Amino acid sequence: MELNQCFFSGYAVGSVKMQNLPNGGFVGEFSIGINDPVYEKKDGTKTPEHCNFVKIAVFGNYAVSLSKMITKGVPILVGCRLRQNHWEKGGVKHYDISFIADFVKILQKKEKNDNQSGEFSNENNNSYLPASSVPQMETSPNYEEGIF
Repeated sequence: MELNQCFFSGYAVGSVKMQNLPNGGFVGEFSIGINDPVYEKKDGTKTPEHCNFVKIAVFGNYAVSLSKMITKGVPILVGCRLRQNHWEKGGVKHYDISFIADFVKILQKKEKNDNQSGEFSNENNNSYLPASSVPQMETSPNYEEGIF
């Protein structure tokens, strides 16, 4: 059995950047910032803060829908899969890995009186857009040109 699924939870770094594909479809790109947890070591020192930035791609009308909802600082949960891209340019082989969104959930901040820590909740949130609920492109995008 094979499993190609990743989940990321963090904050949108900016809005969705839209591009038109040669076949008439759309691709949207956005980044999510994910903070590593800070741990206290046995000697009492803490690990340094670190933020990871992950680029996410989303296709078709799903990209258009998300471009209207995702802006900088919005807390989101992304379920995605990996896709390795490879191309040759000037005799040099290039490789990269893309994260292709299967679903994106916009998380909502709990009210301050409910939770003083400012944690996020997905209760009573209708911004979940599964990728299967919107029309998909009929052909795959051309990865030789790269999407990032």
